[in-house]
Amino acid sequence: MREWPHEKEQCMKTFAFERWCDRLQLPTATRDFLLRLRSSPPVRRVQGRLLNVCGTYASRKMGVSIQFESHTVELWAIYTMEYDREVLEFFDQPYQLELHYQGPSGRPTKALHTPDFLVLRKDGASFEEWKPEEKLLELMVTHPGRYQRDERGKWRCPPGEAAAESLGLSYRVRPSEELHAGYIRNLIFLKE
Repeated sequence: MREWPHEKEQCMKTFAFERWCDRLQLPTATRDFLLRLRSSPPVRRVQGRLLNVCGTYASRKMGVSIQFESHTVELWAIYTMEYDREVLEFFDQPYQLELHYQGPSGRPTKALHTPDFLVLRKDGASFEEWKPEEKLLELMVTHPGRYQRDERGKWRCPPGEAAAESLGLSYRVRPSEELHAGYIRNLIFLKE
């Protein structure tokens, strides 16, 4: 597990972070929330399960090791964020959101959920949940109140969006289809 010094090195120093917040006109509560998350360790450790391979990635951009629970989805997402110039910072297992939605039985459901990443981009900040496309198709059937596809075919999690919005942030469901193996192989080659 990585060490989180009290004043860890950030991609954005204090002045750059404040300027970024000013440019995006973030409310004080959102700024304070992001400041707290940027200096906090992950809220949980990743867990290896039967069909996933977990580990850590030593991020040059972030100056710390970033956890992943999938070596083909989350790790590939990390590679993408590491080299994306629009991504200023990214944090793994950043916060536990409380989701409220209609469960499969039709009754109101409350679930605690830790998104894979908090991503600060030049144009905003969002929680991101990366999943294999086939898993999303399954979840759309088993948990339709939580995972949905809009009319344009874009994946959404309305309860995640509502929880993030209450904090002044956005929430994005990112399918594995957004990751391209050839591009990722090139990024891995660049790293070595």
